[in-house]
Amino acid sequence: MIARGRCAAAAALLMFGPAAHAGAADPAAAGERSWALKIPSVERVVFRGVVSHDAAGMGTGAMLYPAPNAAGLLAAILTHGLLNEGAKQSQKDKLQAEADEVLKPLRPVLDGFTHTQLIQSALPMQRHREPRRALGPDDSPALDWTVEIAPVFSMTRDQRAIVLDNAVRIYAPATSDAAYAQTIRVVSRPLPVAGSLESDALASHWQAESGRALRELSAALLAESLDVALQGARRAAPAADAPQRTFRYAEGGAEKIERATLVEAACGRLLLRSCAAG
Repeated sequence: MIARGRCAAAAALLMFGPAAHAGAADPAAAGERSWALKIPSVERVVFRGVVSHDAAGMGTGAMLYPAPNAAGLLAAILTHGLLNEGAKQSQKDKLQAEADEVLKPLRPVLDGFTHTQLIQSALPMQRHREPRRALGPDDSPALDWTVEIAPVFSMTRDQRAIVLDNAVRIYAPATSDAAYAQTIRVVSRPLPVAGSLESDALASHWQAESGRALRELSAALLAESLDVALQGARRAAPAADAPQRTFRYAEGGAEKIERATLVEAACGRLLLRSCAAG
């Protein structure tokens, strides 16, 4: 799960929950033939600000879970960050609106950033080299294995990192039931703070060259999540009694804590199976 050429920049943490398997097809067979990555029907890439649940007294909540169906993938992630039983809608809206303020300087870049552009950049960054292609929302997958995604990117309030939550479902050829489904979180390495680096300087970093750094990092995170999904589809599930540990990691300038099972550790980053995923 650890990228080679992208090791220094792409991600500090990769995290996923238990995979849901449905249907008779074996997901491991996906590596034996070509596969197609379906472009989401929503044109623009979804970006939002990272919400601080701890500050709101709402708890962190469990993010990593298989979405119930293809139509619910994007909605599940979009709503999760603020879902908590008994929380008022006005509070949720306020929290997200406050978090989204970090994106205001980047709107000219984000408004022109499409899923087609994202996927075209991400596919060449993958380590897995099976024959693959991008598939339009209305195109037929023919004899390919089909990968559906619902990526949602979040920028930390200090603008130092980007977090991807990507719901992935893999379908065998000519089937409508997902053979594999899980949500994968990839957290980028935080940008270093050099001296008195201010928010304006960080915004300039993301805006420069028509948002080149933001687009490239987003594509790298998506490529990482796809590699995790494709390898995870072939990986045997860990034993129920696999040891769990508490991990600390950086999300921008903040420290986060996660209870999880370690899958791999290399190149200064971790691949975890989240215990909160249930």
